[in-house]
Amino acid sequence: MQLLTTLFPLLLTSTLVFSAPIAKRDTATVLGDLSMIMRNVVYLSRELASFVATPSTGIATFSNHFSQLDKNIDTTTADINTVGSFNATDSEAVANSASGFANDAVNLLVALMNNETAIAADGQKSLVLGYLNTANTATDSLFTALIDAADESSFDTLSVAQEELASAFQNAISDYS
Repeated sequence: MQLLTTLFPLLLTSTLVFSAPIAKRDTATVLGDLSMIMRNVVYLSRELASFVATPSTGIATFSNHFSQLDKNIDTTTADINTVGSFNATDSEAVANSASGFANDAVNLLVALMNNETAIAADGQKSLVLGYLNTANTATDSLFTALIDAADESSFDTLSVAQEELASAFQNAISDYS
């Protein structure tokens, strides 16, 4: 009887642990991740005006959004790697979403370049340069994962988006260097 009272709780606990649901990563997860990244870029674009107007107070919010963007890009990249590959239909949806993100990000980078003088005047240039370098590396990893997981029919969409974004990052990094 003592053996039964000792083993029963152990058996019950191990059954509960092994029956816990495992988070499923699929195309819907990746599309949701990309949507979150696009929202991060929208927030950064909105906060840029505040940051430029009053850099000493706007930097905290701007920094927070840039950090969140990097975190969400890393999460998305990990989710894409977990999914492994997309079928043709899913690949097209993911590629179109990623292309939308790239377009929004290019617009943000252009705005940052247009405001480089004001940001430099307040001594925040090196901080922004650090964010640009980090985001550049993260987006390169993101698009590499996307291209690896995509169906062949989406390669062009993803490659063009990656090239345009990489070029904008290089220009922005050059401006802030």
